[in-house]
Amino acid sequence: MLIDPNEFPEEDRLSLAGTVVTDDGNLLAWATSGSGSDWSTWYVMDIETHANLGDTIQWIKGGVSWNADNTGFYYTRYEEPEEGQEYIELNDDQRIFFHRLGTLQEQDSLIYERPDKPEWFLGAYETEDGRYLIIWIWDSSLMRKNGIFYVDLLSEDKQVVELLGDFDAQYSVIGNIGEEFYVRTNLDALHERIICIDITEPSRENWIEIVPEAEEILESCGPI
Repeated sequence: MLIDPNEFPEEDRLSLAGTVVTDDGNLLAWATSGSGSDWSTWYVMDIETHANLGDTIQWIKGGVSWNADNTGFYYTRYEEPEEGQEYIELNDDQRIFFHRLGTLQEQDSLIYERPDKPEWFLGAYETEDGRYLIIWIWDSSLMRKNGIFYVDLLSEDKQVVELLGDFDAQYSVIGNIGEEFYVRTNLDALHERIICIDITEPSRENWIEIVPEAEEILESCGPI
């Protein structure tokens, strides 16, 4: 047993809000939320020893995503609400941060923000090879349509590149082989399909269809 919510202090009205294990199975990021709120606080546990490592990340809405070498994780957050406004204040301007294990939250690195798009919801995760940071964006005014940006983590400037910024369909990067991104999408495919985008030649005329749309709905896919 790693975490037993039945042992949480009853007066705090806490519930288990999320768990994310590193690929090597050594570390567990886990979260609690109080009184049914969608605000959560995240901690890190050493799975072998069951010891909590002391990392505490507060005022989070959403999950976390470990980086490729398990030295930290990405998360999104809003500004900390004013006292007494925690559950009624409107949340805008979501931002992406990176937390390195063993440091304070105040030292976390700001990865991406769009103050000109306060209605955007953001998320981030690294590709399995650790080369790219994928940033997905949902516009709250659009249904089933999103954008995909990325950062080449080996580049000097770490510039955010807008790979899919038209918000004309739903896209998700399911994996990559070098500079080739494999993307699941419902663009021109109600039942969805998988395409390959070479980020060195990202124009749509260069996209390659890997799995075409079929009569059956594509429900899930992922790297192996």
